[in-house]
Amino acid sequence: MSALESAPDLKTVTDERDALAALAAGASFEVTASAYDKLPSPGAMPAGTRVYLPFLPGAAFADNVELCGRLAGAGMRPIPHLAARSVVSEAELEAALPRYVEAGADGILLIAGDPDEPQGPYADTMQLLESGILIRHGINRIGVAGHPEGHPRAGNDVLLDALRFKQAYAREQSIDMWVTTQFVFEADQLAQWDRELRDAGIDMPVHVGIPGPAKMRTLLSFALSCGVGTSMRMLQKRPGAARLLGRWSPDELLSNIAAHVAATPHSLIEGVHIYPFGGLNGALEWRAGYLTTHAWV
Repeated sequence: MSALESAPDLKTVTDERDALAALAAGASFEVTASAYDKLPSPGAMPAGTRVYLPFLPGAAFADNVELCGRLAGAGMRPIPHLAARSVVSEAELEAALPRYVEAGADGILLIAGDPDEPQGPYADTMQLLESGILIRHGINRIGVAGHPEGHPRAGNDVLLDALRFKQAYAREQSIDMWVTTQFVFEADQLAQWDRELRDAGIDMPVHVGIPGPAKMRTLLSFALSCGVGTSMRMLQKRPGAARLLGRWSPDELLSNIAAHVAATPHSLIEGVHIYPFGGLNGALEWRAGYLTTHAWV
């Protein structure tokens, strides 16, 4: 039995150790075709792993279809990104969505995308949802973005309203919807955001984005460009081995998230999503070593 199959159910745990086991074993990963091709063996990523396929700048939505099929064929659960403002035309989606369904996509992650102005008919994710194009193509598993540290272009009230709208839409259309967050470095701010969501009537499951092992300089670059500079600056001020050695490890952050989940019966956090800024193979090796060290496999 794999670690993923034997891990405790995070919805019912009250013990921090069990929460850690569930979070580490069920972690999802972000994967590009080039990173996947560099893995030492297909078995480096266990079957059943949720794998997100990022929408890279200048890409077309259909560019990840082949990788989606390869991952599904290897027993993974591929989830391609769909950047609403980057879709050039409705015809592009009408052609690409059936190909993803046929390739074995386990849903999509709907994000706004990088362009300041829409490249086609969809100004934002809500407009794309309301078009009904995803439902027409049988896509009833949809992830949406969460921002525990806020967003550089939208206030907290706007972000909460958007999540409430998406939750209502998902219920109306019988869609399995979850939230995958931007990466974070601090569990305290995440815990506060978890409470804010519940106070706002949001109860969608949350998968928390965390950076995999990487050089601190690499993380700083990503953090500042993605609007998560607050906790990154706090991290830089901390003394300790990670800062002295110039490397980041997610161990402490994962432990703190697990402690929050174990102590918070109604927490929305049901998983973690690993951004492999230091390399996919390094992130997978860290997760395998973490599970082995804690005797969960």
